[in-house]
Formats: sequence, C-alpha cells, structure tokens
Amino acid sequence: MKDESKIVELLFEMLRKFDVLTETVVNLTGRVDNLTVTVDLRLGKVENEIVKLNLISSENSRALETGR
Repeated sequence: MKDESKIVELLFEMLRKFDVLTETVVNLTGRVDNLTVTVDLRLGKVENEIVKLNLISSENSRALETGR
C-alpha cells in the first residue's frame, strides 16, 4: 500500500509539472505567433521601401542620362 501511495504521489507530481510545461509551451507558441506577425509586417514595409528606393534610383539614373 505504501508503494502504491508513492506511485500515486509521483504520478500526481508528473501531471502537475506536465500542466506547467503545457502552459509554458502555449505561451511560447503565442509569442512566436506574435513575432511572426510582427516580422511579416516589418518585412512588408521594408519591401515597399525597397521598391520606392528602386523607383527613385531609376528616375535619378534617367535624369542623369538625359542631362548628358
């Protein structure tokens, strides 16, 4: 009976730690999802800025060529 009680106690402790681990994983998953959205938004902004800079560069190159 003592062994069974110890086993039950150990199983309970394992379940408690598993619950804590599960909560931690859920929180980390949420953070990763938020970071992914943030990175995607920032990447989109960077891509837009690159397109604008390329257009400006093209206009400047054309202006230099026609000014010669």
